[in-house]
This record gives sequence, structure tokens and C-alpha cells, in this order.
Amino acid sequence: MASSSVLMTDMMLHFAQVTPEGKYVPPPPSNQKASYATMVYVRATIVEGAGWALARSVTIAVGASCRK
Repeated sequence: MASSSVLMTDMMLHFAQVTPEGKYVPPPPSNQKASYATMVYVRATIVEGAGWALARSVTIAVGASCRK
């Protein structure tokens, strides 16, 4: 696998940091709860979106099977 590089400005890290040498610096303890809460919220939003997409597809499938 070829290695790639990402600019530090494009890493979307708000609290955590990566030094120019490539060392990861975790967020300070005061922000860990906020980071975790944000991660949980994003995951829940992804699952909710997948649920709605599945509901739409099941509705279409059931409607199509009833018409046959």
C-alpha cells in the first residue's frame, strides 16, 4: 500500500493535534467528554439516516411486490 500525506490544516482536528514531526497529541482531559459526545452524536445520526433509507427501500419493495 502506498503511503500518502494529508496536510495538517486538512485533518479536521479541533482539539487534538499532530505535530509537524507526525506525533499525535491527544485532546486535553477537559475536552475529552465533548469529543466523545460529538462522536456518539455523529454515529447516532449515521444510524438514523441509514434507518430512514432502509425504511424507504422497504416501502418501495413492499409496494412493488403487492402490485405483481
